[in-house]
Amino acid sequence: MLICNFVSVLLGVSVAIAIRSGKPPSDNCGMLRGNSTERRYNLQILGTDYENSPVLFPLGKWDVVWLVNHPEELKLYTRNRFQLMEDIKSEKMFKRFTNQTWRSDLCAVIVDFDGLNLRQMFVEPAVKLALQNINDLQLLIDFISYGVVVNANHVAHQLLNIAKPLASSLMERVEIHGTNSRRWIPQLLKKIPRSQLPLNLGGFKDFKPIATCDQI
Repeated sequence: MLICNFVSVLLGVSVAIAIRSGKPPSDNCGMLRGNSTERRYNLQILGTDYENSPVLFPLGKWDVVWLVNHPEELKLYTRNRFQLMEDIKSEKMFKRFTNQTWRSDLCAVIVDFDGLNLRQMFVEPAVKLALQNINDLQLLIDFISYGVVVNANHVAHQLLNIAKPLASSLMERVEIHGTNSRRWIPQLLKKIPRSQLPLNLGGFKDFKPIATCDQI
């Protein structure tokens, strides 16, 4: 969910290794891999939009309450998120994929709030983490061309309203859509080709992202 995502936006294969054991290997996005098998917190690079900017998709249904209650996983998540921000600002993130011809200075972000519920809003550390993630995105404003939020229910709208004072300039670049996919899919396809999207976002069933990166 955007609560823990909003660009945050990215993506590899899964190799389990204990977080406490030495230096975990990195995936192809430069993120350190952890040993969590109960939860996977992934980000994807889907493809490119019509402007040839990479499209980031933080996989939306993250259990933030679980994350704040697991300090080792939270520590790795925080480290990877910081590294992600630094790599985006230095343009290193997208230059890792040498076979891609996309631009490396701007990206687009899609956030899917499907499944967000009130339980997340009643745990103070989880809300703080969500707001911190949105604030981090604000720090990346020069590198985000636009954002699209889909499946925003009333809980998601509450979170976004709380976040506005922290990320006002970022929110000006974000389109927010409700839970009716028949309405928001046509709008999304005006920005991103169908071939660059998974089925649940209006794309094709056999779609494969360019990369999937672990954050824990």
